[in-house]
Amino acid sequence: MTGIIAAGVMAFFSIYDIREKGVPLLPLAAALALSFCYLPVRVCLGGEEFWELVAGALPGIGFLLASFASGGRIGCGDGLALLFAGNLLGFRRTLEAAVPALGMLFVCSAVLFIRGRARRGTKIPFLPFLTAGMALQAFIGRWGG
Repeated sequence: MTGIIAAGVMAFFSIYDIREKGVPLLPLAAALALSFCYLPVRVCLGGEEFWELVAGALPGIGFLLASFASGGRIGCGDGLALLFAGNLLGFRRTLEAAVPALGMLFVCSAVLFIRGRARRGTKIPFLPFLTAGMALQAFIGRWGG
C-alpha cells in the first residue's frame, strides 16, 4: 500500500519536474514531513523493522550530500524526493528503485549526448526515472519474486 502512495505522489512530482525543470519544495516538504510522521505508525501497526525504515533515508541523504557537494548541479529536490520514497519504501526497496532509475537516466543521457541533443550542462529531470524505477521495483517485487 505504501508503494502505491509513494508512486502516486512521485508521479505528481515527476510531471512537475518535466514541465518546470524543478520540484515544488513546499508540497515536497509537506509530503516528506508526513512520511516521517508515518514511520512510527508503520513500525507499531505493520510490524516492519524500524532500522530498515530508518535506513531507507540513506539514499536520499546521499543525494542531498551530493547536491551540496556539487554546488546544486544535482537537484536538492531530487534528494528530498528520494528521502520521501525511502521513508515509505525502506532501504532495500528504495535501492531497488533508485539503481534502475540511475541506469535508465544514464542510458537516456548517453543517447541524447550521442545524438547531439544534449551537452555537458544539459539538465535532465531525475524524478521521472525514479518513478519508473519504483514502478519496475513494484512489478518485479510483486510478480517476479
